[in-house]
Amino acid sequence: MLQLLTLVTLASASLLEAPLGYTSHNGKNYNTIKVDVGTPKQSFELVLDTGSSDTWVPAPQIKSSVFFDKNKSSTYKTGLKLFAIGYGDGDYAGGYWSTDTISVGAAEAKEATFGLALSASTDLGTFGIGPPENSASLDQKFGWGLGFAYTHFVDQLSEQHGISPVFSTWMAGKDRTGVITFGGYDKSRFEGNLNTVPILAGLEYRAQSELLKISDYTYPHPLVYKIDTGAEQIHLPPKIYNKIAQHFETVEGYEGAVYCGQTPRGSIEFQFGHGQISVPFSDLSTPYKQDGKTVKAKDGRDICVFGVVPSDSYEFVLGGAFLRSAYICFDWEKQQVGLAQAKKEVSAERDFVAVKRNIVSQYVGINATTNPLPPQANGAAKTSVGLIAVIGGLVALFI
Repeated sequence: MLQLLTLVTLASASLLEAPLGYTSHNGKNYNTIKVDVGTPKQSFELVLDTGSSDTWVPAPQIKSSVFFDKNKSSTYKTGLKLFAIGYGDGDYAGGYWSTDTISVGAAEAKEATFGLALSASTDLGTFGIGPPENSASLDQKFGWGLGFAYTHFVDQLSEQHGISPVFSTWMAGKDRTGVITFGGYDKSRFEGNLNTVPILAGLEYRAQSELLKISDYTYPHPLVYKIDTGAEQIHLPPKIYNKIAQHFETVEGYEGAVYCGQTPRGSIEFQFGHGQISVPFSDLSTPYKQDGKTVKAKDGRDICVFGVVPSDSYEFVLGGAFLRSAYICFDWEKQQVGLAQAKKEVSAERDFVAVKRNIVSQYVGINATTNPLPPQANGAAKTSVGLIAVIGGLVALFI
């Protein structure tokens, strides 16, 4: 009942909100969101991913326990354009672009575009809310050589509900759950003020940190990070990784694993503009699960996935291990992100702020203030690509 009341209040305030989950799937941990597709609704738990820009769900051919049956939806439409997408961890999916009603919590978009996957390396679909310019639909190697653009979910919410095309994430809840808010942000979920920094040139949500501190060590050089809800770990230069890893006991024979239950003192301090985000060492381990059970080492102790990994490729990423300590407002339209220290404990009272649109809106909420993100504090590619391998045989499968 409390969740329902929250959604009703938000809807009247020109803000739309949906809960976020956390799950382990095939040995990997993900931030997830419940997504309903079709009429009547068919429900899916999808990976929430700001690192990619397209949503896809499995078709019956994937042989998943949960799949989308297009024949049961009265609002489903399909075209002849092929869908194919690949991810940095090697996962992929391919099928056909389709349209239907998609909703997450109180946020609903009609005739939303998504991929219906007939072939995939995983049966866990993706809710991609990265920048539209990074869409796999623009890859002209597919769709018989014709790339195309479409209106993405966040922009559809803006058009159909009159809200600003921004969204905010809070992932500091119990059991690593959280909330996504469309159209603005919730001041009750973070400490102090949002510190706004520019998005750097490119097709992804990338922001620059001026310096990084680990206990008594300071890395004085700026680093550019991709802010990626679809990733679980923080990717840092090897030198910084070693400084952090020395505080943990690693598990022999398991790369990137530490023993669970360690609570070393210390934190990683990221400075963005004039603000800081502190990530406690105690939040840098997550149980490593297989078939729903935590894997144990030879000595019987539980194994955890370490929340930091070294990166030699200059591809630095802020994944879930960072996002559980940060409240972030993503605003691609204005090319900026707002960051603040997330509160771990929040009251039932909300303090919503609807972000102003670039185009003046007559749809102004009655239960929320409307403001731009705070002024910028400083002046400071990997692109999802289609995979040829998943295209073969898709036409025959679909027919």
